[in-house]
Amino acid sequence: MLALGACAQPIVEPPDYPGVDRSIERDVEFDLARGESVTLRGSRLAVHFAGVTEESRCPMNARCVWEGNAKVAIEVTENKLRDDGLTDVWSDTLELNTSDRFATRTQFRSYDIALVHLEPTPMAGQAVEAYVVTLRVGVLP
Repeated sequence: MLALGACAQPIVEPPDYPGVDRSIERDVEFDLARGESVTLRGSRLAVHFAGVTEESRCPMNARCVWEGNAKVAIEVTENKLRDDGLTDVWSDTLELNTSDRFATRTQFRSYDIALVHLEPTPMAGQAVEAYVVTLRVGVLP
């Protein structure tokens, strides 16, 4: 009976990931403020909104030739407990864009991660203080 228990791979929920704020369901849109993290319920995936690395979107109170683009950095980590008791960890920083001229979704291992929206839209002459990104995470077949 002990041998069977050693092969089980428990699902890691938020308390096991330092700094994780909550867990989310797959294929459901969710918001993250800069610095927040979530886990995907029923998986070993953690998603963290690291910040906005590029902001060239047309300000709400301006006229522009094109809509511009904002690029966000999303840190993802997945871990798996091996049969020998050690843990494999995969992590990456993904860059997703608000403009569909660039990558708005990507794959990480068996997950599809999509940027749905970024708020707020900039205003000319005003710095954006607090971004909130809307993401959706699905599991690939």
